[in-house]
Amino acid sequence: MKKKSLLIGIINLLIIFGVVNINTKLVYAHTNATGMYVSPVNEKKADMMLVDWSTTKNAPNTYWAVHNWNAGGEAGGYAGFQQRSDRRTLHFAIWDPVSVRQPIEAEYLSSSSTSSRFGGEGEGMKVETNYNWNPNSWYKMTMRNWQEDGHTKFGQWIRDESTKEWKQIAVLDFPVANVNFGWGTGMFQEDWAGNGQDVRNARLKNFYSRSVSNQDWNSLNKQRITSQYPEKNWNGGGNSEYVWVEAGGNTKPSMTSGQVFNINQPSKPDVGTLDFDITNAKYENNYLNISWKLKNQSTPQFKGKIEIYNNSSMTGTPIKTINNIKSYKNSIKESCQLSSSTGLYAKVIITDLFDNTITKTVTLAGSNESNYKGSNFTFDFKGYSDQQFAKLDLNLDKLTSKLTVENIKTHYYFNDSYASILVQNNLGQTVFYKDFIGNKVNDAMVKDIPLKEGYYLTVKHREYSNRLFVTNVDKNLSLDKGATNTYKISKNQLNPISESEIPDPNKSPYVGKHFDFTFKGLGDWLFGQLTLDLSSNQAKVDIKKGEPHVYFDDSYASLSIKDNEGNTVYTKDFIGDKSNEALVKNIPIKNGYYITMNHQESKDRLLITNLDNKLELEKGNSITYKITDSGLLKVSESEIPKPIKPTYYGTEFNTLFKGYADRVFAEMKMDLSKKQVTVTTNAGVPHSYFNEYATILIQNSKKETVYSKKFIGTYNYQSNSETAPLEEGSIITITHLESKDRLKIINTENLSELEKADSVTYQVINGGLKKIS
Repeated sequence: MKKKSLLIGIINLLIIFGVVNINTKLVYAHTNATGMYVSPVNEKKADMMLVDWSTTKNAPNTYWAVHNWNAGGEAGGYAGFQQRSDRRTLHFAIWDPVSVRQPIEAEYLSSSSTSSRFGGEGEGMKVETNYNWNPNSWYKMTMRNWQEDGHTKFGQWIRDESTKEWKQIAVLDFPVANVNFGWGTGMFQEDWAGNGQDVRNARLKNFYSRSVSNQDWNSLNKQRITSQYPEKNWNGGGNSEYVWVEAGGNTKPSMTSGQVFNINQPSKPDVGTLDFDITNAKYENNYLNISWKLKNQSTPQFKGKIEIYNNSSMTGTPIKTINNIKSYKNSIKESCQLSSSTGLYAKVIITDLFDNTITKTVTLAGSNESNYKGSNFTFDFKGYSDQQFAKLDLNLDKLTSKLTVENIKTHYYFNDSYASILVQNNLGQTVFYKDFIGNKVNDAMVKDIPLKEGYYLTVKHREYSNRLFVTNVDKNLSLDKGATNTYKISKNQLNPISESEIPDPNKSPYVGKHFDFTFKGLGDWLFGQLTLDLSSNQAKVDIKKGEPHVYFDDSYASLSIKDNEGNTVYTKDFIGDKSNEALVKNIPIKNGYYITMNHQESKDRLLITNLDNKLELEKGNSITYKITDSGLLKVSESEIPKPIKPTYYGTEFNTLFKGYADRVFAEMKMDLSKKQVTVTTNAGVPHSYFNEYATILIQNSKKETVYSKKFIGTYNYQSNSETAPLEEGSIITITHLESKDRLKIINTENLSELEKADSVTYQVINGGLKKIS
């Protein structure tokens, strides 16, 4: 036994120093890119280790073992990232126990992980995980050990730093108690196949471990970089954010092997926060069913506990407790006898990987359903000094609701959302939303909110325990409540559910980022198309050359895009028997913009499609959609606001100055794409009846004059052309004593006329001109 232990220890040390790998035969140093090591200066015995890793040069057959521990000793092992010849993976391995003859077991493996025994150069258990990590991206790998049933468990987790989403990889059951990450921690970079002609590198930051003795975080901000063969092809270094190593190819060192670098990092790691939703909670037919789901960016679950009570305040001793819920379990189903005339209530207590705990509560469906049967329900909202600032009345017989809001400040002590009401339709789309900001005065309001069976109601209140009151009026019964209360609407019944049970709007045709509007004409010929890319805020209009439909001599179809103030961004009228010129035009769009389509044969020749899920949207001879954060919302055309200070979208604008006998005495052309204005003066007298007849003043965004011109009515001008620069923010002021009939400001792209007056001012904005006075 002693000889075997010594042999394994020596082999382990060789592996850690990059000479051999458990998956390969012995390779020789002269063919390899030299091994590189990054190790902490202030190493301490730990139960948890974290590091962020990235590579920009990922040569094949490279292993970045970002975590190593206990080389040659009990539970020696390592974990990291691999670039294989055909794929990218995660790796995790532990050698067999030294002190006992029992195997390591894989307790949990992710769906993309496999485990197997390895032998030849020591024996143990390895976990290989297909994980398509991306070069130039950062990943946080976390290892933890803990004690359970006389064994030590070792777990592996990873977080994609671009999405902040965690994934549990594996749990290995090591049959020896009280083993920790004791020594030999750090990273090694290994070329395991001897292709030293290729360059590989690693960047590392946010080094932390958690002390076994006091559970304090150790910021391992001092890291030593060492080369296995200092005379070979390698380099390394560090800055305030990360350290880096590189080996292979013609790399030459610019540092001394063994040099220590300091990283500027917080005293504790940034790992996110724990949050979850209860997705199911029922007690039916003597079966207890509870399930939950972590939020996308939540820290990982480490363990869970459930307590069942028979009082709504959930005080005293629980009538049932379920302990030791594993990190990889998110539901329980147990046969049990639970009886309570006052209802059944559950606390779901989740502890994350970093020992943070949160508790969420739920009323078990099936235990007090009758409390929620009835026609009339009220939600009374109280705030500062117990003043009622809002009341929501539901009539579930008529499926109506009325919200009454008082003209008072909600609560002085809160400067963000204090309470809110959200109504969503059966697809999860928002029908109505009202947010009550604590320190803002509410406008008095009485609003009827339509309801339908299958709608969802979510009511939130920061001080729900004593300032939110939910009542079944028909039964004069106070109902359970929490900070968040979600219900599904039924005829004469309010059904408590988890907020996560509301359908995913992505399954709705109106929710998405890419939409297509197809206009067809005679013979189903596609004469026009509009595509929306809401992820890049772009619309593309593609008009084909030809006549849409020769049987119609008037407007056959039309398209209008307006901004959130009601200004026309783009408009096109398709006359049936009039040939269109081919056009492809890209148009910037934003949330809040409106798209209105008209088509005389919409049933068969207008198609509106959500390209993300291939579902079709509602259409009609005239239909309007509003662009929202989540996609498109069908609205009435009358809901489009009327612009107060209109904006005109385009890149070219032409101003005609007319004088006596309507002769054009001057012209101003603005080309916003070229950022230039050209003023042309025609020879002659503008108007002999007037002195100062018209003026042009152009100022830059700093209100500095860049061009000024006065037209004296009686002066005999020579032909002349002048240019001046334009920029976003430039201000153009035009005056004309006879503007009504003798001044024209034209958008040359669509020939529409801009508003004018004896004195009018426009400002250059991104995409056009905005009237400011």
